[in-house]
Amino acid sequence: EQNWGPSQLEASFRQAVDWAEAHGIPGRRLFMGEFGVILISADGRMGAFDADRLRYLEAVRQQAERLAIPWSVWEFANPHGMSLILPDGPPVADGGLVRALGLASQ
Repeated sequence: EQNWGPSQLEASFRQAVDWAEAHGIPGRRLFMGEFGVILISADGRMGAFDADRLRYLEAVRQQAERLAIPWSVWEFANPHGMSLILPDGPPVADGGLVRALGLASQ
């Protein structure tokens, strides 16, 4: 098990940017097309607590934006906490996720 923090996250992104630039690809042409965190399951056996999930998503988004890497989220709706809407009931925005991603909630 490894604890990750800002320095490990930055190093991971920097590795991708360095690879791209070493191959003649400007770092800004990279695209982070998928990232997410599974919300803790009802039985608590897998996934992340909500506060940890949101902190991670915000940190990843901010690091991508610092390096001008465009990004997208996993998907619009799913039952695992990796979507823009809450998993149960009517399609209501997951406010914490919307804020962590720096998006405006309507």
